[in-house]
Amino acid sequence: AQRLDMGVSINLCDGWDSGGHWITPDLANKKLVYSEFQVDGAGKIQSDLPRPEVVDDYYHDVGVVAVREKAGRPITAARVTAGTTLEGYVGEWNFPPQAVVDADPETYWSAEKVALAPNQPQWLAFEYHQTLAATGLYVSPGPMNGPRECVLESSADGKTFQPILHFSMEKGAAKRVDFPEASATHFRLSILSAFGSPVEVSAAVLLRKGDEFHPRRGIKWWMFKSGNRSFWDYPRQGPASLGEEYLDAVAPDCHLSEVIDLTYSMHFDGRIEWDAPAGRWTILRFGYTLEGQRIRSESVGGRGGYEADMLDPAAIEAQFKNTAELMLEDASAVGPGILRSFHIDSYELGADVRGQQPTWSRDFREEFKTRRGYDLLQYLPAMTGRIVDSREVTDRFLADFRWTVGDLMAERFWAHYAELAHQRGGSVQGETGYGTYPYPHIDGLRCAGNMDIPMGEFWFGTDIMSQFNPWGNVIRSVASAAHIYNRPIVQAESFTAWTHWREYPQALKPVGDEAFTNGLNRMVF
Repeated sequence: AQRLDMGVSINLCDGWDSGGHWITPDLANKKLVYSEFQVDGAGKIQSDLPRPEVVDDYYHDVGVVAVREKAGRPITAARVTAGTTLEGYVGEWNFPPQAVVDADPETYWSAEKVALAPNQPQWLAFEYHQTLAATGLYVSPGPMNGPRECVLESSADGKTFQPILHFSMEKGAAKRVDFPEASATHFRLSILSAFGSPVEVSAAVLLRKGDEFHPRRGIKWWMFKSGNRSFWDYPRQGPASLGEEYLDAVAPDCHLSEVIDLTYSMHFDGRIEWDAPAGRWTILRFGYTLEGQRIRSESVGGRGGYEADMLDPAAIEAQFKNTAELMLEDASAVGPGILRSFHIDSYELGADVRGQQPTWSRDFREEFKTRRGYDLLQYLPAMTGRIVDSREVTDRFLADFRWTVGDLMAERFWAHYAELAHQRGGSVQGETGYGTYPYPHIDGLRCAGNMDIPMGEFWFGTDIMSQFNPWGNVIRSVASAAHIYNRPIVQAESFTAWTHWREYPQALKPVGDEAFTNGLNRMVF
């Protein structure tokens, strides 16, 4: 490069993900998790709170709150799994099993589209932290193809199941079935036949004596509004869904005035001691664990390292130190100015973990309070799908939550990446997203504007990029960032394809011309 008077740009990720074996769990992307434990007052509560989901043995507590529940509210299953679940574009679950216990009749689980047989039924399995003395089951079909013939089963270990009852459903109708008390920590609803394929279930809730299930519309598009999920090709309206909400009046699931902070009532080992007021309460234990995505190519001991935490500046510092710094040291033997630029490829975080996005960092609570002006602890029940005070209040909190994630990502990852390179005399380029994708979690223009050379992407022979165009044309978005932040070059990964590598230049030209008219002025191969 020096001999030919060329500059060199180096990729700091193995393809399109930033990480390596030097990214320890503390430096990996994280998500907020929770567990529920229901108690009845009045009286002294002394019990071990169940630990929330743990990924790769990494977990830290965030806080504990109690919320008052309506009398007769059933216990929510800690974990719901299914025999199959319909997958989306990158294997994400748009209709996940957990939807059957969220009380929202608009959400539902969908199995894969496969033929049912008596010896190969579809099924939903329910796991509880507490032994459940079940006496009833409420089942509601999904919008199209509900279950017809069903068997409810129970198990002590989640492996060997015994039948409780066999029952039939009417097409399009919900049903409650009652049975003699069956105590277990695991239950399974086996669906032997259905009114069409794929089978869909909106609600499947186990009831104790005295429990009553009351469906209610929750927060519309909660999984996106809470920042947990990225947009791929669902819903088709993309970020417009963040402005949508149900218009019917609904009582809140809990009031802020009745959210009780029990953080200091829990011992380090998870044991809670609390004088509970009269009524039914759910204790919510919040913590954070790993988001879980590892890099795709590098492997140490058979498993690739984690992707760098995009909400913690220490992560991109570790990434820069273990990649760029080593290359800069090697390049110094040639002379200054040859290794000119560093590159990070397209934002695809979450593609390997069903679209899950980072929702927490080690100091997220403090950063939220500094940036939004209030403590989020009492609002955290909204991160369990509950309506806190009202839909309006809950939506406003969720918007603040997403905005904080976006602030941290823009400042602590992309801007800090640029700072590290500039300190060493280099510049940065990167595909900070597919335009403004994924919209719920980042300000796409701001992130792209942090790059000396913002970069988009377009493909040939597939609609993989154009699926975003109705709400976020990738090249136009990057060109807009270039205009806003005074970046003279707008570049893009160009003519990417699955199998169309034999196409000739004349066939490519119309696609390239369209990219130029959208604002591109440099192609990258």
